[in-house]
Amino acid sequence: MRAGHLREASADFTDALKRAPAFYPSEAGLGDVALATQQYAQAAAHFDAALSKNPSYVPALLGRVDASLALKDEAAAIDALERLVAIGPGREDAKSRLNVLRVRTVEGEVPAATRARAANDLEGAHAAFERALAMSPSSAVILRGLADLELASGA
Repeated sequence: MRAGHLREASADFTDALKRAPAFYPSEAGLGDVALATQQYAQAAAHFDAALSKNPSYVPALLGRVDASLALKDEAAAIDALERLVAIGPGREDAKSRLNVLRVRTVEGEVPAATRARAANDLEGAHAAFERALAMSPSSAVILRGLADLELASGA
């Protein structure tokens, strides 16, 4: 695979997986091949299959992050990064990426909540603020937004 022979790598990983279905590194290898060929949904499925056999397999978690970001599924990327940080607290690279994704999520959800509130969609605003709160539990802006919603709904 490193030499760029993706078909051969895919065939080798597939063969290894047929011989030993529990050998999750082959599943992750297929995920890497799918990433290299920009088949991101397929890559995510392979990484998930490897992680179902070993939830703390770092190469599959790293691959899942990349596939998730390519699919614009930041929630799945955040989940994989949180798992990486949990198993390797010294992984500064994962912590940094996680923090960036959390900030981006908050930066997207707060304006969405504000727009929903302006359109009198209190349920939509509440859901967006809750998603933001999950990323930044001590944010005064988010907590105030939720409090304003509670007041507006009479709760």
